[in-house]
Amino acid sequence: MSTLAVLPTGKCLLVPITLRAVTLVSRTKYVSSRITTPSKIKAALAGRQWLPGSKSYSEPFPEYLASPRDNFPMVYEWNGSSQQNIHDLAMEARQILDDRLAMYGAVLFRNMPIFNSSAYSEFMNGLGYAMMGYEGGTGYRHSVEDNVLTASDEPPNYCIELHNEMSYSPKHPLKVFFYCEIPPKPGEGGETVISDNRDILRKLNPQLVDKLRKVGLKYLRYLPREQRGDYASWQKSFVTEDKTEVEQMLQARGMSYRWEEEGAISIWHNLPAFVNHPKTGEEIFFNHYCPHHASFYKAHPLYAHLDIPDNRYPKHCCYGNGDEIEEDTLQHVRAVTWREAVGFQMQRGDVIAIDNINVKHARLSFTGERRILVSLTRD
Repeated sequence: MSTLAVLPTGKCLLVPITLRAVTLVSRTKYVSSRITTPSKIKAALAGRQWLPGSKSYSEPFPEYLASPRDNFPMVYEWNGSSQQNIHDLAMEARQILDDRLAMYGAVLFRNMPIFNSSAYSEFMNGLGYAMMGYEGGTGYRHSVEDNVLTASDEPPNYCIELHNEMSYSPKHPLKVFFYCEIPPKPGEGGETVISDNRDILRKLNPQLVDKLRKVGLKYLRYLPREQRGDYASWQKSFVTEDKTEVEQMLQARGMSYRWEEEGAISIWHNLPAFVNHPKTGEEIFFNHYCPHHASFYKAHPLYAHLDIPDNRYPKHCCYGNGDEIEEDTLQHVRAVTWREAVGFQMQRGDVIAIDNINVKHARLSFTGERRILVSLTRD
């Protein structure tokens, strides 16, 4: 059996698809499976519009996004009733996650009888993890249900770079869950992408790794008051109109700040580029090295026309000693990260759980409809 790949030249290439068997997971109604329906059109990476680093020749991206590998992500299909009690559904999923998520990094649940955002919220609450909000986050999101947000309100023609959720903050989620309410159609993009930090670290330049261990990273943010439509305001980012509450949040996180004359706020703080996984103890390359850098915005449709200093973009990143990150070094990290990435289009009802320390996630640009929701947990 074959699938059709469309090359940039317009030529077509037949690619074989392997159909894989499923095995039962003991004592649950989930069956262990694999993704058997990869997109018929391969997603281009090299030269892709609005994907930071994709047009560089110094260390090019892969031509196409790789398909999921064995056990990355781990896949489980629901094999019970479509009328299953959501709480029971969640409890069985929790057993799998506690046993396997840290090891494999990402677990995808398919064929789930979760048909809307309300049921997804019930499922998340039923898992029993400590839920986390998005106060102080840098992305564009809005609340949908209890403990449920839109995954991103970024323009659909823009690619969201691979990143670990809120790794620019000392307070970040340990798990990230995505639920597919409206799936993208075949050929319309919107692939969900994951990349394992453990694999990335093994491929990075050892000299860069040593430097980052020594100096860490400095993160900067510039948030105007709520008037400019092209910037995320401090009111939206911190979910408050009260400057005192903002200051209290920043102080609790050990961040420095300065209120600007125009009503904006500048924020900066240093963090290590590595953390130890709370469950395994393994040292993990965990940071916002590339997606927090101003170059992220220079390849963004809402900001590409601007000619401003790097520290006046919504966010910027440099070495912990204040030195700017070299362009070729940024490209090296981006290229390695995308070489280790795999992706697929989510299906309606899918829930993917991601170990936020071990695995980065991203979204490719898309046309048509696509609605993915997100939930964050502290444990």
